[in-house]
Parts: sequence; C-alpha cells; structure tokens
Amino acid sequence: MLPSRARAWILLAWGWSALWTAAFAGLAVTARGPAWVAARAGDGNWADYWLLLLVLPHAVGPLLVNAAWRRWVAPDAPPAPTGTRIGPWLVGGWLAPVAVAVLAAGVAHLAGFGALDLSGASIVARRALDPDAAAALQAQLDAAPTPYPVSVAFQALVVSLLMYTPVRMAEEAGWRGVLDRELAPMGPLRSAVVGALAWAVAQLPLVAVGFHVPGEGLRGALLAFAGCTALGGVLILVRRMAGTAWASAAYLGTLSGLAGFHELLLTPGSAATQSLLGASGALVHGALLTAWVARRGFPPALRDDDPSMLGRGAPPPATPPAAGAA
Repeated sequence: MLPSRARAWILLAWGWSALWTAAFAGLAVTARGPAWVAARAGDGNWADYWLLLLVLPHAVGPLLVNAAWRRWVAPDAPPAPTGTRIGPWLVGGWLAPVAVAVLAAGVAHLAGFGALDLSGASIVARRALDPDAAAALQAQLDAAPTPYPVSVAFQALVVSLLMYTPVRMAEEAGWRGVLDRELAPMGPLRSAVVGALAWAVAQLPLVAVGFHVPGEGLRGALLAFAGCTALGGVLILVRRMAGTAWASAAYLGTLSGLAGFHELLLTPGSAATQSLLGASGALVHGALLTAWVARRGFPPALRDDDPSMLGRGAPPPATPPAAGAA
C-alpha cells in the first residue's frame, strides 16, 4: 500500500509536470507553430531558449512541490534532506555517467542501433553542412589535440559541477529526498521501484513535446519511459549509497551534459535507441541495477534520522540509556 503522504507528493509532482509542460507547449505553439513543437525544431538559439524555458521550471518544480506538500499535507515533516557527505559515492556520482555513456554507445553498436565511428565523420554527417563547411569541420576535428568525444566529456564534467548539478539538486531534493523518505515504509526494493516509476511518469509530458527523444512517436515515448525508469532506479541507488541527494544530482547533472554523446561515437540513427534515455541507456542502467541487486540487494530507503539530515530540522537518532541507569 502506497503511504498516503507519499501518494500526495507524487500527485502534486505529476500535476506540476503536466501543468507546466502544457503551458510551455501552448506558448511554443503560439510563438513558433505546432510543427516546431512536434519536431523539436527551430532556428538557431531560439530553439535553445525555448527548451531552457521548458526544462528549468520543470527541474525546479519539486521545490515548489515540497513547499506545497509541507504547507497543506505534511506540516510536521522535516525539511528536504540536502546535507553533503563527501565520499566515493558523491565523486562517483559525478564521474560515472561518462563510463555509462561510453558503455551505452558500445551496447548500441552491438545491438545494431548504429556503428561505432571515432573518425569524426558521423559528427560532420549529422550537421548536414555544405561540402566546403563539412570539409573545414572535418579538418578541424582531425587537427584537434584530443579526440572530440574526450573534450565533450571533460566539458560535461565541468559544466555539471558549475551549473547542472545545482539545478538538478532542486529536483533531487524532492524525488530522491522527500519522496524517498516517505516511501521508506514500503521496504528498500519496493520503494525504489515505486520512486523510479513515479519519476518516469513525471517525464512523460516532456516526452510528449519531443524533449527526450524528438520525433520518434509512440515507439520513442515507450523507450524513453523505459530509459527514465532505469535511470530513476540508478539515481535512487546512488543517493542512498552516498547518503546525500547531491550525489544523485551530480549524476543527473553530468548525464545532462552528455545527452548527445551518442552522436559523437555512432553513425546517424534513432535517438530512441542510441541515446542515454533510449534503449541503449535503459539496457546499461538496467544491467547495472540488476547486477547490484542480485549481488548486494537494494540499500534501505532514506529515513528521518539519516545523518545527511542532522542539523536541518530532523531529530537526531535516539540514544539508548546506559546500562544500570535509572
């Protein structure tokens, strides 16, 4: 049985996701036309500005959900757990997505979703440039001191640290913070499954407007849902093992910077099968989760006495009385 406070939080989060995405779609249709929304097309920076307008409010929505939930549903609940515990899982959460992105490209190659291509020709082909511009870009890639995918991975790590991780923390403090705590009575594995599925459902409005896998229709939506579910499970695992939501925020932040990484390693193909939120990413994240659960089981859900919450409104763990005390 889903705890009532957890159910209320999920419904509020789903409502915010659907409401804001619908408002964004209405604005985009009015300003750019329905074809732009359906294909996630546009001209130059305008497309980037519109997507920023979609993603940022969607990502920080859990902060508003937390506030509304504590105001009207659970006024006695402690604040969202945002403590920082420096350790290997926090650093690993920041670095691991690079390895996952490389593994996903390898899986895509083995599954026939696209062929590995490290020459840079695929990067040039995806740009649809005229012959002179294509030749100039290829020459620039050939002359680069480091392979372009390596440069992009390094940039993703730096940008994640400076920008993406703080933004994603607004999301993680809710989904992997408050909600994970409220789902704790369901047990380690069941709570993780429910939390991952709930987060994936909240991503469906983004899928509907073509954000995660543009122009792929129902097939793309189903694969994106599978990819988000598997990613949600990994985020919960990273958060619980690290003892802080900053670790899952760092993981999601770096992954955001690597969203198009498959385009640098694979010949042109379907984003629904090649991307980190498509079939390849779902297979890698799903395999990692399966191997971890089979070997070690899922770690317990967050509780109110988690050390990452101490000093932030949560009561400290009870200390048993000393032997012989009256």
